[in-house]
Amino acid sequence: MYIKIPKPAPAPTKKRAPKPTEDDTLQKGPFILPMSAFYLDLLSAIATELPCLVENINQSKIMWKTKKPLTGDKYPLGKAVGYAAMVEEVKGKAERVVILFMPPPNKPWRNQWCLWETEEAPPPAFDYSELERAGPSGSIAEQKMSFNTSTRTERAKLEETYPIGNDPRWPNLRIYQQPGTGYFFELNTSRLGVWAASMSQKLTDEHTAPASRFFDAQHRIKSIPPMPSALPSSVETAVIPLAPGIPAAPAPAPATAPAPASAPSLSMTDIFLASLMSGGLILPFPPRWSPNRAVPLRRQSNATMSRLSLDQFCDFYGLAEGDASLLKDVGFRSGDKTTSTLDNELQKAGFTIFSWRRVHNANVRFKGDLASGV
Repeated sequence: MYIKIPKPAPAPTKKRAPKPTEDDTLQKGPFILPMSAFYLDLLSAIATELPCLVENINQSKIMWKTKKPLTGDKYPLGKAVGYAAMVEEVKGKAERVVILFMPPPNKPWRNQWCLWETEEAPPPAFDYSELERAGPSGSIAEQKMSFNTSTRTERAKLEETYPIGNDPRWPNLRIYQQPGTGYFFELNTSRLGVWAASMSQKLTDEHTAPASRFFDAQHRIKSIPPMPSALPSSVETAVIPLAPGIPAAPAPAPATAPAPASAPSLSMTDIFLASLMSGGLILPFPPRWSPNRAVPLRRQSNATMSRLSLDQFCDFYGLAEGDASLLKDVGFRSGDKTTSTLDNELQKAGFTIFSWRRVHNANVRFKGDLASGV
């Protein structure tokens, strides 16, 4: 499936209107759906490709046609009923290529993503600047190529200064924190281009963003996730005073066995006894871990993949016990490649679109924790 979004019509002139071209539409995709996919799966795939929130898709205005014949008619998708009719239409054909025609997604109203406290960062937003038309000097493709060539050095310098994952709270993004205000901005393609152009004109450098609407306060990242817990190579500990009235444990009898040549690492029991003697409780795990299943995290080499057991994975990322049971049935391991789409096999196993989305988001966060060195 392909998505085509028409660009705004150019201002009328006295000359004859030009014939429509590929530059008149913004194309996204392709993406693939199985014949057994549901209408909600289609919406999820569209939202991923644009990207945007599912709620902001103009569902009632989506039209579709098959790739062949080129002059074929367009039909309204008609939500779930029309989607089922479309599937039946292409099911018996050898070439199953469908083109979706739709307007751009609605712009989200302020704070639509986060109405309450959450650890998740907002999803990437649809870039409306991609719908801007080229000026009279040439096509958009030509202008972009010329612009990218003239600012290549500056863009490379910005990408080196702000690599992907430079802030562990957003492991898949380039992040710039504005001095003075402390606001965070995602350095997407548009912001990198504006900044690189300003640097090429000697108006700023790689440490100070230009004065542009792209760096206005309204475009900052408004939902700031907490900094992920990162432990050093040796177990990081935090001492928490015991509640008043709890006496400290008596000192254990001195050990009679000779000390070994090289001291072994402390066990959980050793750490707990030592904490009682000092009048505090030492927790060798991040606060969001359950003490019943606490496993000290250590920094991992980037060349290795650290996996958690399903119980640890579900407990650490807040998944229900029922989810853990279903994940065992489908053979899931933490760090496996997942998508937000609920396919037929997962649905048969017992997942709903919401329960599987929680699993996928937890797996993304797990990979982000690995990328940040936890």
